[in-house]
Amino acid sequence: MERIFAEEIARVTTRLASIAGARTGSVGFPQRFGSSLNVHVHFHTLAIDGVFEKTASCGTAPARPSHSIESSSCPMGV
Repeated sequence: MERIFAEEIARVTTRLASIAGARTGSVGFPQRFGSSLNVHVHFHTLAIDGVFEKTASCGTAPARPSHSIESSSCPMGV
């Protein structure tokens, strides 16, 4: 169930980015018990709010919008 949720988040995020070959990521895990040790199965998911774009000179770097203030050939020093 959590894998399907993560794949759907990745599909929507990469579609909205409109960048060919963009990648995203997430981490998820089930929690089986509540605070009073009662059975309460549910999932926690941390997902990247954006995409990563592979560039020829820099490896993988966060994709920046075209209106970004910084104009660097290698964003974030990657």
